[in-house]
Amino acid sequence: MFKNLGKVFRFTFRHQTESKGYKILTIIIALVLFAAPLLILVIGDKVSSKGKKELKPCDADRVIIATDLTDLDQFSMLAFVAEEPSYANIKFERMNSVTEALNDVKAKGEKNTLVVEAIRPDKRVEYTIIVPEGSDITEKKAKNLDKFISKNDMVFAMLCSGLDLEKSMDLGLDTEQDVFDTDGYASRSSLLADSDAKIQKKNEDILSVFRMIVTYFSMFIIYFVVLTYGVTIMNVVVMEKSSKLMDTMLISVAPEAMVFGKMLGVLLAAVIQLAAWGISIILGFVVGYQIVGHTNPDSSFSVYRFLKSIGDMGAFTPGRLAIAVLILCLSIVLFASLATIGGAIASTKEEAASNQGLFTIVTVIAFLVVMAKGMGDVMPTWICLIPFTGAMALPGAASSGSASIGVSLLGLFIMVACTLLFIYVAGKCYKMMSLYKGNKVSYTKAMKMLLNMNDEKKKAD
Repeated sequence: MFKNLGKVFRFTFRHQTESKGYKILTIIIALVLFAAPLLILVIGDKVSSKGKKELKPCDADRVIIATDLTDLDQFSMLAFVAEEPSYANIKFERMNSVTEALNDVKAKGEKNTLVVEAIRPDKRVEYTIIVPEGSDITEKKAKNLDKFISKNDMVFAMLCSGLDLEKSMDLGLDTEQDVFDTDGYASRSSLLADSDAKIQKKNEDILSVFRMIVTYFSMFIIYFVVLTYGVTIMNVVVMEKSSKLMDTMLISVAPEAMVFGKMLGVLLAAVIQLAAWGISIILGFVVGYQIVGHTNPDSSFSVYRFLKSIGDMGAFTPGRLAIAVLILCLSIVLFASLATIGGAIASTKEEAASNQGLFTIVTVIAFLVVMAKGMGDVMPTWICLIPFTGAMALPGAASSGSASIGVSLLGLFIMVACTLLFIYVAGKCYKMMSLYKGNKVSYTKAMKMLLNMNDEKKKAD
């Protein structure tokens, strides 16, 4: 059935990869994909760090809050919450009015004191910074105090409102949770006593999102490869027909080996490109992650924090990843085998182009079905076991754990069986076309010819 498959495969693969265009395109896109995530991480970290840049000092030793909104003098809390050392060392205190505060500054002869008037004209607190006469603090330095108060505006408003300091601090308390079953509640036996269970619960939300991202990513890889290289496979299969070499080649090469070898040659060239591009993206993220981790280990950039948490998810085990990669490769082969049928019943490249609907429509429908029904935490079993929807969904579902290993392996077996069936049909159609001389062959006519050929073979036996 697969006589001289290797020779057909090697010839097709060499023909696809030896051109300069293929090599240049692969290298250029690989460099771009390497640079993109690296720049995103480095530049994103710089931008997020710039937004949290340390405030410049205001050069004040004492700040008087002039307000009659509260009788409690708790404004020393501002120094307590200050992250900048220059503001943590300032003495914050309250007085009843601006006049009282300015007189106090004048009487003490202070040159490094600022006055802040706090009022409440409506349902908000407004403040005004006043630089006392003869002060050494410039207007520019006084604006730095404005930035500090703006940064801690919630604390400032609470202090002005007269809330009790201890009760105000309770607003910032951390919360802890626990889970018990009916029996465990009485004995206080927690279901989250195990540290692994706590980690799993902590990462549950982010894992759910990441599962969806992985499924999307694997679907788009298959969608891109099939639609991009499907026509190429059809044209390669039909190549000898237009030059009338098909009859001669079928003497030494089995028809199934002919179509399968050509398909694998084209797909391997495509997989090499995708592997180079995928490795470039991964290296870009790894290098960018290492640079940010070395220069700013406490970075608040969301992409960096997301990558940092992946290691705690626990879903992407080596076994699952190996199964997922195997399913991804066979998923592409499954859709490509449909393209070989379209090329097998075509006599010219023009006819092959018109037959691309055979795999395009199936690919689009499978893509839309998975998008609509299979983007939850657990992949529905029926999606995994239908060959074409399973080909779209299983690579991501198997790697992330949203489909069990048993379902993944069963779906893989079904895809392999369907692929072999399509290759067999394509080989029969390819051989059949060597005997058919006439108008364009439609799918219906090809099916009738194929059935007639099988009937004649049974009669001969």
